[in-house]
Amino acid sequence: MIYAGSYPFLFEKLTDTVKNIRKVNPESRLTFIISSNNMRRAIKEYLSDSLGLLYNAEFFTKLDIARELTGKEPINNLEKEILIDSILKEKDIHIEGLSRAYSETIQKLKESKIEPQDLPEGERLKEVYEEYQRKLADLNLKDREDIITEASLKDYKTDFLFVFGFHSLTEIDRDMFRSLLKNRSSVYIPINPGYSVFEKNPYLRSTFEFFKNFRLKTYTESIKKEDQKLTSLMFSSAITEEGIGCKNIKFIVSKGKRDEIVKIAKSILKIKENTRWYKIGVVINDLGSYLKDIKSVFQEYNIPYYLSEENRFIDQLPFKKMFLLFSLKENNFSKIDLLNSISKEILNIDDIDISSFEKDLIENSYEEGYESIIKLLSDKGYNGIIDLLRSIKKIPERGSLNDLIQNYTDIIERFFKKNEHTEKFLNILENIQLNHVLKKLYPEITYSEFNSILLHYLEEEDIDRRLKGDIVQIRTPNISEGIIFDYLFFVDMNEGKYPSIIKDDPVINNTLRVKLEEKGLPKLNASYWQQIITFISIFNSSKNIYISYKNRDDKGNDLSPSVLVEELLRLNYGRSYFENGDTLKLEDPEEITTLKEFRLKNAAHLINTDNLLKKVVEAHIKRESEYITEYEGYVNVNPKYIKLTPSKLQTFSDCPYRFFLSSVINPDTFEIVDTERIPPDKEGTAIHEILEFVYRKRIKDKSRLRMIIPALVKEKFRPLLEELKPSARIFEEKRVLLLSDILTEFVIKDLERIRNIYIPEVIEMKRSVNIYGFKFTGKIDRADRDLKNGKYIIYDYKTGKKRIDDLRKALLKGEYLQLVIYKKFLESSGKDVQKLGLLFIKENHSEVSTQLDKEIDEKTDKVIYIILNMLKDGFFVPYTKSESCGYCEFTDICKIYSFDENKYSYLEDFIKIKEGKLEVN
Repeated sequence: MIYAGSYPFLFEKLTDTVKNIRKVNPESRLTFIISSNNMRRAIKEYLSDSLGLLYNAEFFTKLDIARELTGKEPINNLEKEILIDSILKEKDIHIEGLSRAYSETIQKLKESKIEPQDLPEGERLKEVYEEYQRKLADLNLKDREDIITEASLKDYKTDFLFVFGFHSLTEIDRDMFRSLLKNRSSVYIPINPGYSVFEKNPYLRSTFEFFKNFRLKTYTESIKKEDQKLTSLMFSSAITEEGIGCKNIKFIVSKGKRDEIVKIAKSILKIKENTRWYKIGVVINDLGSYLKDIKSVFQEYNIPYYLSEENRFIDQLPFKKMFLLFSLKENNFSKIDLLNSISKEILNIDDIDISSFEKDLIENSYEEGYESIIKLLSDKGYNGIIDLLRSIKKIPERGSLNDLIQNYTDIIERFFKKNEHTEKFLNILENIQLNHVLKKLYPEITYSEFNSILLHYLEEEDIDRRLKGDIVQIRTPNISEGIIFDYLFFVDMNEGKYPSIIKDDPVINNTLRVKLEEKGLPKLNASYWQQIITFISIFNSSKNIYISYKNRDDKGNDLSPSVLVEELLRLNYGRSYFENGDTLKLEDPEEITTLKEFRLKNAAHLINTDNLLKKVVEAHIKRESEYITEYEGYVNVNPKYIKLTPSKLQTFSDCPYRFFLSSVINPDTFEIVDTERIPPDKEGTAIHEILEFVYRKRIKDKSRLRMIIPALVKEKFRPLLEELKPSARIFEEKRVLLLSDILTEFVIKDLERIRNIYIPEVIEMKRSVNIYGFKFTGKIDRADRDLKNGKYIIYDYKTGKKRIDDLRKALLKGEYLQLVIYKKFLESSGKDVQKLGLLFIKENHSEVSTQLDKEIDEKTDKVIYIILNMLKDGFFVPYTKSESCGYCEFTDICKIYSFDENKYSYLEDFIKIKEGKLEVN
């Protein structure tokens, strides 16, 4: 059976067919060959939603099935371009982008079964094509066309074959499908043969006829809907007096790109009330030219979106700086590259003062070059940077791939900070090293060639940054097919933009093209008609369509709409469109507040925010004033004014200076609102309140817990989510949903763990106790009573993910002071404590506890005594070995580099305490 029609129709028929097959032959093997990866994903999701889990079903693209049939892996596009680039360089051709043009042309030739010998002698294309084929053979490599050609010689057995979404087929595709369609098959073509464009597109017609030759019965969709009537008549001579009057189409006319994106953003906010973000699609053919405006406008209007084009490795500042550093030698250690690459963000060099370094570099004139910059840096004492530049200078001009990668790796490990960016950079180097094509192609490689390859890899998408969930989908037309949008914006619908016309070919001249077209090479206008079919397919899959075009460009020049827009206007509004311009229904979104307008309307609130910021500054100035005298790292303060809690004592134990800033200066007395994410402290409070409710009520039934906890999460987190700006709220909502599942599973597993052993008895109990002259107040998260001996285990909930291993170690060594204070709280009420424990809510719901003994008890008591005496004496020196520096809120104003450890006897004692070496009498 051949089904032809819109994607909603095809999805419905595909689902019905699969459903009927499963009823009759539940164990049958189903094979799907789908036109693209995006379409494959859409079909799998659609079938899963409609039919549930599909077993004994395989989903392939045509390249995937070729891999399956041959058992071989072709080179990818990047590897192919690198190979062709090496051929061009051997011929002394150095033109950026030319390797990609040759790659695409050779692909078309091979798809059309045109061999190098079919090209005239003396043509450069013939030489490059021949050399490309020779190198593939010498290196024992195959490209995708080779794999598909080889697959056509193989047999493939399946019970049912589904071929979905192909508008056109190349010659080698047809050879492969001739073999595959020997199976029981059904074919799904996303265009109705009754459409006018079907007759005008020879490639679509020939594809349709190819499948019909297998004696498959054709079933076409009835043209009933207004949008289908509209697109079915496009590029015909038909015209109606009244017009079709399709109500789900609107037109947006703009003056320039930014005005166009602003109008679209306003329209999106207007319709958002009726749908979810992910049901809104924005389709742009020339997406690259809109990146800047999309980013600025969508961020201004708080519209969540994701673009892979903005999230390549090289688009991220750390990767850009790292690549610039490794390019310094190639660029003669230029001043501008040095200024752009030397950064504390990526470098682990102690003597960097970035502002001084930049000032010295800018203010001192010197000749460009390695020797000059080394002399300047030597005079200024930048020894760490000198070592780095010398290492870069020593990178060999030529060597094996492994040698260059080892040089780069050594520099990273010696000079770069260890973080996620350097880890990813090292992974990229490892991927280059493991690439079998590069190994074969470059037994020896130059420094310049290696950097070119490295840049190719850095221009790939960093998939770890890929956002999923409820976001507006911005796509090019080719990857938009098969997605059913509630609202679709087709952008940049101007003449020459979409459909775009290829007027020339950088590789094939017109004379050669005529000869090659006679041999089967697709004509240049094949792409033109393919774009029209793609447009119609997307148009008929969407419920509401906005067609956006410009009547002027950014410079004020007049622009014409696309032929597609003209056809839509002509057919939808009939003769009245040409006689009366008022008939045209233009979309004019209501005014939405911009960031600038928001500032004007909320000036009073913002002034108040400024006053809060002034208080922060005043607090930091105060610590240098006579009121609090800071000298030699000590501060004279009155301990009675310091309110101590167990968590504050833990902060002092981590770093006395952090305690000083947070509890003595105390900038936390007023709130700075974070509108990007739910503040960790508020999230922690909400989690504690949910757990308190569940354990106090002693709810044990799992089904009830699975109902109650999500309801509590929704109740507690709703006001926190409402405080966030809309663009951030979307992502936090997803995180809160995940948290709901995590909390539910935590409670169920925790209750299972303590069943018949412990009973939660002390829950969020407030207490105060005097310890060595200091009054501590606080709240015990939970204490469980041992059902056998009546003794207690005290638990502290950990709702974050930071320092989990450190906390475990501290607890097991008896150095987790916060729990020790809680122990004193509970003992003051006459209860006997036998264990201390931590419950990590977000990490595999795990529990860690330690049995208390006399030795641990005495040790922790001594540590608390010493630390409280340090606090009493005003010891507030930064602890330079603190693990908490990485996430401390006071990093920007820390004086960690101002103190000399050797000056302070207390610091010596403090370090011994931290290292567990202090003996106290």
